[in-house]
Amino acid sequence: MQRLLRGLVAALALLAGLLTVDAAPAAADLPYGPYTCANGYVWREAVPGDLVCVTPTQRDTTRGENALGPARREPNGGAWGPDTCKSGYVWRETRPSDHVCVPPASRDRARVDNSLAPYTILLPTATPTNGIAVNEVRSGYPYHTQLYTTSSFTPNKRVQFYSYDPNWPGTGHSILTLLGDVPTDAYGHLQSLTNFYGGWNITYLSCYRVATAGWLTARVVIVDQGTGIISSTNGELTAPWC
Repeated sequence: MQRLLRGLVAALALLAGLLTVDAAPAAADLPYGPYTCANGYVWREAVPGDLVCVTPTQRDTTRGENALGPARREPNGGAWGPDTCKSGYVWRETRPSDHVCVPPASRDRARVDNSLAPYTILLPTATPTNGIAVNEVRSGYPYHTQLYTTSSFTPNKRVQFYSYDPNWPGTGHSILTLLGDVPTDAYGHLQSLTNFYGGWNITYLSCYRVATAGWLTARVVIVDQGTGIISSTNGELTAPWC
């Protein structure tokens, strides 16, 4: 089941990475702050501070799960402490602290919603850095770009890195391009093959892996699948140029 779910999430992320979204708004056009949802979406609000954007129907479902959660716990606790769920239920885990007991399908849905969070928010690059930095090292000519980070994320989950172009040439639309989908270890570090410049390798980019306009640069957007929290970098990624 875990392997099937990871495959589904990866397929959805890849499909989303091939789609354009509406033309990017200005940061001043965000009526609810940096996590303002795209048209047709609302905050999920599974737990306090949960600003993942979902459909109104999904938010209603989430509120219903919150109301039913206490009745789905073992009244005397169990192997997983006082929040142990009754048979047939699991923790929803929209983030590690979310111990609301739900059917397994609801947990799967929450994971997919977390993974697709950058596609349901109005302006991904308006989000704060949340202490995350992505660095690049360029080499050769035509050059290649190595991306790495020294930041940590939710342990034993996955982190997705995207480039963001607000005005992809010839379309008038913004576009997100998936750069890397990397698992984390028990410490929240990326499970990369190399320790790179004191950090962890994200991806090795070659020609035309990043869709960009202008001076071949793009902002980097990060989504921690363990929480659905979106972050963006202050710096810009330089696209490999061939």
